[in-house]
Amino acid sequence: MTAASASAEPYLRSELMGNAHSVTLARPVNRNALTDDFCTAIADELLRIARAGEARAILLTGDGGHFSVGGDLGWLVSLRGSADAPRIAAGIAAFQTLIRTVVALPIPVIALVQGSAAGFGLDLALACDYRIAGESLQATSAFARMGLVPDGGSSYSLRTLMPAGAAFKFLTTGEVASATHALHLGLVDQVVPDAGLLDAGLAFVGAIAAQPASSVGAIKALVRRTDIAALEDALAAEAKAQVEAASGPDFGARAHAFLNRKKG
Repeated sequence: MTAASASAEPYLRSELMGNAHSVTLARPVNRNALTDDFCTAIADELLRIARAGEARAILLTGDGGHFSVGGDLGWLVSLRGSADAPRIAAGIAAFQTLIRTVVALPIPVIALVQGSAAGFGLDLALACDYRIAGESLQATSAFARMGLVPDGGSSYSLRTLMPAGAAFKFLTTGEVASATHALHLGLVDQVVPDAGLLDAGLAFVGAIAAQPASSVGAIKALVRRTDIAALEDALAAEAKAQVEAASGPDFGARAHAFLNRKKG
């Protein structure tokens, strides 16, 4: 049984699929690039699903063969100006609220990632409780490449997945990880053919649904308990550093070059 859910955000599809609820980032022309309003809509929809109590877990995925390339650079550039710092800080706050929502949600969130998962898009996947990758996955931090810093908690989450040196290398060199390399690094938990991504997600939710909801919810809270305080510290530090970076000349120059290259 499936049922669609209307959303105020035109780039978001939400569908109940038995025990699972699929939430799809649906802005394929921009490879599901995110803005502050888009992040707020996603967070609101995740909370609505959890409160409705119909689904045992959420499958978070992207349309058009990609998960998400992260923050919309055109949107971020538009915030720059004479009063840029407060506007950028407000935008970052909306992005980070989405991360907090995923981590604190009382039901599991499983990321189904394929194609591009970059920048905040990767941070969003890393915030989920479990990650299943399609074979087409190309995962990269991308922030440093644009003169920015992580702002979705990956300065913390990557350190829980890999040694300090490996995390530093991944964040600073523009490394792009294939699905198999992402599995080796711990960025994802399972790799399947792209065509089997949804089925793998539904199977995982089926295994969760076979257990009492009270146990699964309590276990998620226990597993994520130590993450919440550490993540808050990381998000606060990242937000401060990102406001400075996004207001600075390096990001301005690199974003201008990138956006002009896209137009060409």
